[in-house]
Amino acid sequence: MAQLQKRKFTDSEMQQMRENPFTLNVTPYTIRFTYEFKLYALKKLEEPKMTIAKMFSEAGYDPKILGEYRMESIVKRMKAEAASPEGLKIPPKTREAVLSAYEERDLEKQQLRKTIRLLQEEVQYLHQQMEFLKKIYQAENTPRSMD
Repeated sequence: MAQLQKRKFTDSEMQQMRENPFTLNVTPYTIRFTYEFKLYALKKLEEPKMTIAKMFSEAGYDPKILGEYRMESIVKRMKAEAASPEGLKIPPKTREAVLSAYEERDLEKQQLRKTIRLLQEEVQYLHQQMEFLKKIYQAENTPRSMD
């Protein structure tokens, strides 16, 4: 199966999407939407005979610019997010906030790795202690020959 390549947005397309109040951020390859858009989109898609392309068009986006695959992927991710235990998330407003969230997650991973490493070292140390105690016990309870 051939890998679909995302079409790059032009500068004028990005500017047009930035002017839409539902757009949180847009780059040449990605578009991020506001929490309000997620609510709007999911509600609109419940309407009879509402298509994904029509919903984007009614929200002020040109379906030809976004493309069918990208629109379907966006809706699929929104539905998965809405179905998750946390529900729809309010996206961070700035790139710095996004980077901070990634750094925080990375810090949590680092702390988890450190904790795991320390616990593994403790288990190894306890095994060594146990082997040492076994040898002491064995030495104390082994009858000595009287030569």
